[in-house]
Amino acid sequence: MHTLRSSQCYEHPEALREFDNLMRSAVTTIVNAHIDDKSWIQMTLPVGRGGLGIRRAEELALSAFIASASSALPVCLEMLPVDRLSGLDQAMEKWVKMYQCELPPENLRKHQKSWDWPVVERVYSQIRLQAKASGKPQVMAALLAASEKESAAWLHALPAACLGTVVNDEQVRVAVGLRFGLPVVAPHECAGCGFQVTPDGHHGLSCLYSKGRWSQHTELNSILERACIAAGFPCELEPKGVFRDNGKRPDGMTLVPVREGKQLVWDATFADTLAQSYLIRSAKAAGAAAHQAEIRKRYNYRGLGDQYWFYPFAVETLGVLGEAAREVVSFFGRKIKDRSGESRSTAFLKQRISLAIIKGNAAAVLGTLPVTTVIAKCCIV
Repeated sequence: MHTLRSSQCYEHPEALREFDNLMRSAVTTIVNAHIDDKSWIQMTLPVGRGGLGIRRAEELALSAFIASASSALPVCLEMLPVDRLSGLDQAMEKWVKMYQCELPPENLRKHQKSWDWPVVERVYSQIRLQAKASGKPQVMAALLAASEKESAAWLHALPAACLGTVVNDEQVRVAVGLRFGLPVVAPHECAGCGFQVTPDGHHGLSCLYSKGRWSQHTELNSILERACIAAGFPCELEPKGVFRDNGKRPDGMTLVPVREGKQLVWDATFADTLAQSYLIRSAKAAGAAAHQAEIRKRYNYRGLGDQYWFYPFAVETLGVLGEAAREVVSFFGRKIKDRSGESRSTAFLKQRISLAIIKGNAAAVLGTLPVTTVIAKCCIV
């Protein structure tokens, strides 16, 4: 970044392209997957636009130099006997010509985002048009889900074994594969139900016999329980005396009031973003699957009335949180911040939830693979 910002690297596209190819090779090795051109372009977008945040030097060089030169312009004019910097003027002219955009306002030209964001939006728009033209709703649904910030919160988590934030190679491979539609398994019959599993591995996310469903659900409730206690609200999982119409209990409840003298009750649920029952809605709007799951949960717990604050904690397999889940996370995050003074409490909680999602997804996808005789014998022994 220092080199890109301090020199006119954009005038040497061949060298930048060679550097980007080295980066692509490194990412391919790390995620252990074949990355086609379309997936690579999406990966190089910022996380908030569905990428991995690994930017292409060829795409970033011009914006980086203009922003740096604009920021240093007043000092340069004081040191040099000129009225303007020809290199900066030429770079701005090239930027306008390449991206067909108007120059940012004077007060924003020193910010790299002001020059880079139009470039990002242009690439993102092209990817959306390609996804729409593909005729495959799962492609658009995955792109919209990946564009939600919380879906990639796990990318920001610092790996620490003592905190449980370490992910193994397979979990990273599956997470990246699901995010960008890459093959994650070879075609095979599901070990649980016998369904023919395609290379994308999506079947494991919705299979009733999935090995990751219950572990994912248990881990999510464990995270919410710890967050609730850290926020200063003692709680109980599967509380006695609180039932829905069919006699089942919610996942958790605070033992003290949280607001207006009412206790908070939650029930967690996972909705598969790419399941056939949600796919059409998910391809139109991010979070549609979680929204439908919330509606269903609220209907099931309608018998609770106004005695409690009930929140359906709906989470999608591709990482999107439902509206009620976001409210709970923000509420707990603020309370933990007030008690601990840690301004990143909400971000840390989102990272925990995101890690639980990708770990559960990996278990679900890989759980469809048949168990070999050798492994079976070792397990018996």
